[in-house]
Amino acid sequence: MNSLAYAILGILSRKPMSGYELGKQLELLWAANLSQIYPILSKLEKLEIVEFELVEQVGKPNKKTYYITEKGTDMLKEWIEEAPAEPVIRDEFIIKFYSIWLANPEIAIHLLHSRKNSYLKKLHHFQKEVTELKNDPNINHMDMSQPHFSRYLLLKRKIQILQFELDWCEEIVTLFSGLSVNK
Repeated sequence: MNSLAYAILGILSRKPMSGYELGKQLELLWAANLSQIYPILSKLEKLEIVEFELVEQVGKPNKKTYYITEKGTDMLKEWIEEAPAEPVIRDEFIIKFYSIWLANPEIAIHLLHSRKNSYLKKLHHFQKEVTELKNDPNINHMDMSQPHFSRYLLLKRKIQILQFELDWCEEIVTLFSGLSVNK
């Protein structure tokens, strides 16, 4: 099983959900497409790690709501105790920026603004989720024994990372704005 499979199990350990809902919850943990999620769900189902309930819907196709089995929960608990692998960083922006000296400052500024816009959307999305968690009277987001505790802390982490990235982009835009084109 790969890390994405365990990420799916971690989400399903909180509550049952459809593949589409899983994709939305995964945004905090892993960049995955539905084309990656559904084959993993199928594999997990065959291994009896997850099961699904078919939910009939009116006016649209029926959907599968997946939930983790006891076997899946046991596997997830065992996996949590293992030392994690070193993080893998694959970011096309970083690769492009490494060679930005070949472009003129306007191209660099455009690239940075594009990155900032992407980060701002994510930042607002995660800030909204934090606010919803904090304002929900049925959720104690600061109780370690509750599933929302770790999600809350990871959301806060993600927000801090995004804010750092936004600050860095702004600093570099200012730097490039002051450069003259020597190409």
